Parts: sequence; C-alpha cells; structure tokens
Amino acid sequence: MNKKKCCCPPPPPKGHIAPRIGMVARMERVNFNKAVADEGLFAGQHKIIMFLKIQGSATIGQIAEETGTAPSTVSVSIKRMEKAGFVKKRESKTDGRRIEIYLTEKGNAVPENIRQKMDAEEEMLTNGLTDEEIATLSDLLDKIIENFIKEESE
Repeated sequence: MNKKKCCCPPPPPKGHIAPRIGMVARMERVNFNKAVADEGLFAGQHKIIMFLKIQGSATIGQIAEETGTAPSTVSVSIKRMEKAGFVKKRESKTDGRRIEIYLTEKGNAVPENIRQKMDAEEEMLTNGLTDEEIATLSDLLDKIIENFIKEESE
C-alpha cells in the first residue's frame, strides 16, 4: 500500500501551542474542503446545501442572508448547483412571484456523504489515543475556546 507523503512542514517546537493549533486547523480545513470537492461542490456550496436541508426550500435572498454571501454570488452558485443536479428552482406555492430553491435527491445525499467522510477523519485523528486521552484533549481544547470567547467579550 502506498503511503501519501505529507507536504506539511514539521510541527513547531514542543510547547508552542498556537502554531500547532493553526497547523491542525489548516490540515482539517484541507481535508474538509476535499470532502466537499469529492461531492462535486465548490467552496461554500456546502453551506447552501446544509441550509436547504434544514429549511426545505429558500429564496436566493434568504440563502444569501443565512450564509453571509452576496445574492449575486449565491445566484451564480445556485446556477452551478442546478446544472450539477444538486438543486432545483420552482415557483413559491404561496407567492408565484418568488422562486424557491430546494434540494434534489442528489443534493439531499450530500450532508450524509460528507458526515461519513468526517467521521472517518475523526477516527484517523484519534488513532492511537485512548478514550481518556481523547476526553482530556477535548477538555483542553474547550478551555482554549473559552479563553478566546472570554478575550472577545472583554
């Protein structure tokens, strides 16, 4: 079996926490983006799918507001996603002037597919760690998160 070579720089010196967290975050983001791309989506389109999965349907304006994206950008994404078979457009049942976007069967499958890939990544991340070490690491990261939240609120 061929092992993939890691193109990452070596970890920072022991005791340097922030660079290590940054390195892990970058590696995690790359893997998440790859899982999204493997589904045939462009960056950010998973947010649209997740919103539609929860809402059932939404207008471009509602999607833009929810994702913090310009309506014109959402419109371009929706066109791409419609062409790829993830979403469909239809007239609103309550207001024929409004166009609503909803997920197709293919689009509905995406969150579960991504979740399975992220579950596999979670297993890889915790490989070799005991349940106690996982709990300790989780608690330590919670404390770091709390420190950031406390700093932001001051």
